[in-house]
Amino acid sequence: MILSIILQCLVAVPTANAQVTVEYNFNACDLMETNGLHSDLTASNLACQCGVVQDAFEMDGSTTLDFPLSVNEQFESDFTMSFYFQMENVGENVDILSLQRACANIDSSLTVKYNNSSQTINVEMAEGFAKLVDLSGPLNESQCWHHFVLARKGLEYFLYLDDELVDVELANGSIALADSTTLKFSNGPCNEIKLDGRIDEFQFHDQFLEGLALNALNLTMDRILNKDTTIFLGDFVQIQSGNTCANSFSWSPTNGISDTNITNPEMSPTETTTYFINFFNGFCSSLDSVTVYVLDPNNLECENLLLPSAFTPNGDGLNDEYGISNNFIIEEMESFEIFDRWGEKVFSTTNKQEKWDGSYKNTILNPGMFLYKINYRCVNESYSKVGNFSIIR
Repeated sequence: MILSIILQCLVAVPTANAQVTVEYNFNACDLMETNGLHSDLTASNLACQCGVVQDAFEMDGSTTLDFPLSVNEQFESDFTMSFYFQMENVGENVDILSLQRACANIDSSLTVKYNNSSQTINVEMAEGFAKLVDLSGPLNESQCWHHFVLARKGLEYFLYLDDELVDVELANGSIALADSTTLKFSNGPCNEIKLDGRIDEFQFHDQFLEGLALNALNLTMDRILNKDTTIFLGDFVQIQSGNTCANSFSWSPTNGISDTNITNPEMSPTETTTYFINFFNGFCSSLDSVTVYVLDPNNLECENLLLPSAFTPNGDGLNDEYGISNNFIIEEMESFEIFDRWGEKVFSTTNKQEKWDGSYKNTILNPGMFLYKINYRCVNESYSKVGNFSIIR
């Protein structure tokens, strides 16, 4: 009997760290909440176009798109709200998202607007004048699709635009939104320009996302996936691009490109070249670039193996791994070993591209000083390098 009661309690009580995700992805051109946690969206007109992933909801400047009231409670504690949008009209004040009883009413309200004069997104979240945060940041004008993220951690509110943190503000208290007013895309009470464009991949997480979890929301629309890279003279690099809705695109310059009519050509320049690609989406275009560095194998500095003096494996997607920066000079990696300050080997590989994540035996190591030893061959000669670096968290 006692065991039965305990089991019932364990089933009834959710895991404290369980993450709830609200998602409207518009795939198959529907308005359903993917995880069954909330009711469907309601819209005055249902139309879809190409999106970041499959379909996106099309806003024509008069279309309404409203959330169920139950979504409002998601704002009561830590959260991360993410969506993608595209604007065909660029007015002085474009109404993107709002929860507002009446125009200019800041009692339990949220507004997201685009200002054309400053080319910024402005976010205001308030529960009267006593609890108000006002966030803003510039849009990346070289993109058609924009990624919007609003997040809360404690009393701090964070605004990310196009995957860059652009503003942070501390509120005077927890801001609760009106439970009887609907959250809406471009259907606010003010006489402002309504969004003419597309909305896609709306997600609402019931916790503050950071590091790899936050980076996972980045869907790399109209972007080259390759980082700047180095090749030897006579070699090539295969370019890879992310999702796109573009109906045409152009490369510049065109020399050294295997096919200028595709987004993933082979590039074999004879000298270091920065390539640009324009993704044309009809009413706008997105620009991205990649630099291909070209080295003559007869003029290599084999002894100049480059490694950073520190790295920060904290899961934020930046400088999370430790490895050789210019591994292209290595013909054969004989050994790459890392030791802690007591001399215990915590990492080893013979793959010149493999990097260390700062862990040992599935345990994240504490900050401190570490030693590396590398033996390799370059232009048919043997070389070795020994040095130290730090883990910073």
